Amino acid sequence: MTNNSPASTYQQLAARGASPVGLVVSLYDTILRDFRRAQAALIAGDVEQRVFELNHALTVIAHLQSVLNHDRGGEAAKTLTASTKSLAP
Repeated sequence: MTNNSPASTYQQLAARGASPVGLVVSLYDTILRDFRRAQAALIAGDVEQRVFELNHALTVIAHLQSVLNHDRGGEAAKTLTASTKSLAP
């Protein structure tokens, strides 16, 4: 279920040159996109796709948590950490 579309390739290349803030925004956009796709799969009754999308969102959330710089990120990093922890079971 990998996505090798031109849009996906463009996103990956754009992320390589993005600023730290741009990367965080990109990760949050990806999480929201995953949640929308999971919701659509839920409505369609596609359990496999729903699980895939939610697992991808969790992977992105874990990556986001791992790259937050609490020394330089200040209050924003604290808020992001708190918001991602609230998603954990």
